[in-house]
Amino acid sequence: MCGKHSSPQDRMWPGHFPLELTRLVVNLTIGEADLPATADATRRYGEFVVQNSIVSGGNALLGYEPRYDFCRCDGFWPRTRHAISRNFVAYNRTERELRPQIPTYTGAFAAGLLYNTWLPGKQNIWSGGAYNMLSQAGIGSGYNFVSEFALDILHAFGLKKT
Repeated sequence: MCGKHSSPQDRMWPGHFPLELTRLVVNLTIGEADLPATADATRRYGEFVVQNSIVSGGNALLGYEPRYDFCRCDGFWPRTRHAISRNFVAYNRTERELRPQIPTYTGAFAAGLLYNTWLPGKQNIWSGGAYNMLSQAGIGSGYNFVSEFALDILHAFGLKKT
């Protein structure tokens, strides 16, 4: 991390709606064809509830502040490094010390295990948990990257900050 971070009051949390909407579109696109739509949606919703319950409870228990904070550095690579690294660490109660995002990846792993136990046939639940953790790393890093550069992207398209 670059060491130049915004104050805790300037941190932004854009909300879950854009992420969940993207996830819904992806799930509808690559959903399992052999499961009825309602059963698949129920399983995926259960996975979502399990993951978010573990993440929220773990963050509260450990006193983590999971919101993304903008980098105050200049340059593409320092800001990119900041965006990716913040997917793996969070501030603790002091809002100065970074700690590993254990609840986020525990929740992703547990949700993957649970989801794969609900699938018909023989499934390797452990690989499902690992896949969910890798998905969290990739999607979370991408989401932070877009959040970090959103104003720059809008500015490049001629849209101004209001």
